[in-house]
Amino acid sequence: MDRQDGKEGGRPGRRPFQEIQQLRSAERPSPRRSLVGPLLGGQPGHLPLLPERRGIRPSSALTDRHRSHRGKCRRTDWPTDCYREKGVLLSMKRRRFTLVEVLIAVAILGSALGTTLAIAAQAQLDLIRAQERWADHHALEQAIEHYLLQDPRELDAPGDLLHGGYSASCTVVPIEEGLPEYAIDPYQGWVLSSYTIQVTNSIGDVAGEQIIYKWLPEDDL
Repeated sequence: MDRQDGKEGGRPGRRPFQEIQQLRSAERPSPRRSLVGPLLGGQPGHLPLLPERRGIRPSSALTDRHRSHRGKCRRTDWPTDCYREKGVLLSMKRRRFTLVEVLIAVAILGSALGTTLAIAAQAQLDLIRAQERWADHHALEQAIEHYLLQDPRELDAPGDLLHGGYSASCTVVPIEEGLPEYAIDPYQGWVLSSYTIQVTNSIGDVAGEQIIYKWLPEDDL
């Protein structure tokens, strides 16, 4: 009866239990806030609420500084979301090569460079040899054409016909060995003869030699 009279007459009564718990929780910070507060440099009572499982999560000064070092993220994003989106890019930017990896890379590059230089040198050598063979064959062809067009009794050197320091010589002799007896004698004034044409290069080595068989008048020998 007194409680009802007190409420009606303006006397203070007992407060509900839920209201008392709300007042106590507002006056006293939670243990988690008391631990995080000094790290953030702010007052425990003015910290934002703890992030929820879903929706937009609040950000603090610590997370902003963390994101500025890691990459450009939206201020409303949580650090884990930023890491998921840019995890590969961040790992590539922040990763540093070890000494073993650098040595392996240098060894691979060195072996590749050495192989390339060896292939290039071999190709250049093959090209030079092919050019020399072509020059020897060309000089021999010119010498053969020169001697076959001349009189066998007056064989002159090609002279300026051969370039690159080449020189040529030719000998004409009748064939007497390896033939049957009836073929050794002249046939109607013609004798089977052989042209032995030899070409030497500028250092004196034999660049080419060719033997050509030709019927010649007996008087030309």
